[in-house]
Order: sequence, then C-alpha cells, then structure tokens
Amino acid sequence: MTSTEDQKPTVFIIEDDPFVLRIYQRKLGNSGINVQLATNGVEGFERMKEAPPNLILMDLVMPQKDGFELIEDIKRTPSLQRIPIIVLSNLSQEKDIDRVKAMGVEEYFVKAHTSIHAVVDRVNQLLGISESHT
Repeated sequence: MTSTEDQKPTVFIIEDDPFVLRIYQRKLGNSGINVQLATNGVEGFERMKEAPPNLILMDLVMPQKDGFELIEDIKRTPSLQRIPIIVLSNLSQEKDIDRVKAMGVEEYFVKAHTSIHAVVDRVNQLLGISESHT
C-alpha cells in the first residue's frame, strides 16, 4: 500500500457487455485504478457529470445513447471535455475510426483485434502509471 492509496485514478467504463465490463474492471483494478461502471451512455454521462473520472473507456454501440452521441456530449461539457477517451468497439470500418478520432478521442481499439493487455497498457500510459517499480 502506498501513501497515495486514497488518490487512485478513476477510470469510467461505459460498456453494455457484462463480460467485457467484468474483465476490464478486474484488470484495471489490479493496476491500482478505481473503476466506475455504466452499461449505457445516458447512465454513464449523468454519473460522470457528478464525479468526473481521470479517463473514459467506452464502447460505441450501446443502448439509449450510442458512443458517438456520448462523445459529443462529453466534448460539449466543460468539466468533462479534457478527459482522455479510449474507444473499445467492434466497429472496425475506417469511416467509424476516422469519425471518432476527429471527435478528439485519444485511442481507438477494435475489440476483436486488441488484447486486454494492450488496452490496460494504454490506460496506464495515459494516466501516467508506471508498471515498473524502479
């Protein structure tokens, strides 16, 4: 335990697949990250406005409010607009990837082509968490 235990970074995961949610909750939690979860864009947006996270990891295809709408809402909200966003989606068409990157996300991963380890490494990198304890 470190003295910064109470200052752990928070990652908000917005994903409608419970299996994906559980995997990333466990893996990021093991990296010393506080993880918040939502299963749709409406819930995620409302909860993030109450307590802005340090990073957002989200899907694009979700019920109630899709990821494209959610990114637009985040980027229009002063308290959220500078938070790094990583998209983790099964949408692999170049037009979807280009559209999301043009909206200002930090990273786009295609679920089927990306390991969990690669996503966790990128989250750690964006949060400034070093895995090596030298």
